[in-house]
Amino acid sequence: MMAQYPQSMESAISKFVIHLDDDRRLTESTLRFYRSTITTVFNTFRDGLGKEVMPWDVTLDNVRWLADELVEKNLTVSTVQGYMAALAGITKFYGVTAVADANIRYPSDTRPNVRWIPRENAIRLARQRLDPMTDLIIHCELCLGMRRVEVIRLKPTSFDGSVIYINGKGPRGGKLRKMPYHPATDDIYRRWTAERARLISAAQSVKPTVKVPETLLLWQRGKALGSYDPVRGTAISNRVKDAGIEAGIDNLSNHMCRRTFGRTLWRDGVKIETIAAMLGHDSVDQTLKYIGADLFDMSAAMKQFSL
Repeated sequence: MMAQYPQSMESAISKFVIHLDDDRRLTESTLRFYRSTITTVFNTFRDGLGKEVMPWDVTLDNVRWLADELVEKNLTVSTVQGYMAALAGITKFYGVTAVADANIRYPSDTRPNVRWIPRENAIRLARQRLDPMTDLIIHCELCLGMRRVEVIRLKPTSFDGSVIYINGKGPRGGKLRKMPYHPATDDIYRRWTAERARLISAAQSVKPTVKVPETLLLWQRGKALGSYDPVRGTAISNRVKDAGIEAGIDNLSNHMCRRTFGRTLWRDGVKIETIAAMLGHDSVDQTLKYIGADLFDMSAAMKQFSL
């Protein structure tokens, strides 16, 4: 472990790159590759987690979050492995073994493994009612296109009766976007807020001064109230997976719901630019990767071809 850490991210990366050059005598282009790759990794941490993460502070949760984030960007496995290898190198240099400890298993390729929910199952999932919290989570992801972290960040004030204010990824909650209500939003939201009020009342009956989280989603155990971790979100993911089992969907994930939202809009004839805005994407290129195109879509397009 180093006696004294560098004062900035730039100097931390430079110190590591100098170490690589001294240790391996790498080419200038390879050193530039390491520098740019590591910079991209830590910029991704900053933008996605809303704070700067230094190499010596990287945790297991950070590593797992990054792996999920890179997969969501629809990168090839070799590209994802390159980013993770760069992260492993610099963190090990500063005495952290989180990347190795995470034991990430990569598929043969992330892109062919992208999955969407079959339409019949998606309809069943959207309409089924389990418990108020699970119903709200599924609705926000499948029918409103939210990311898991966006659902966790929601507050009661995010819903104004016709529009939802969604804080996307990035610093301080990320870029704000507005989403109009789905026909079922009001009912599902009201059922959860009634349940939320019941949980708060139950905690306050044991401890009147209990602090109430400002987030819309919360949990209650006896006199304790708490909110969910926006990075890990395990309990949220487990609820989604269980809801999928009820709807006949194996290994349902948060991203499958969100991707299915975008793909359904596209198949319903919504313009790609509108879908990009609803998903909070910066470019339509990212949205095109989300929605995919298969033989069914190409066959439908051929029927519309005018020549």
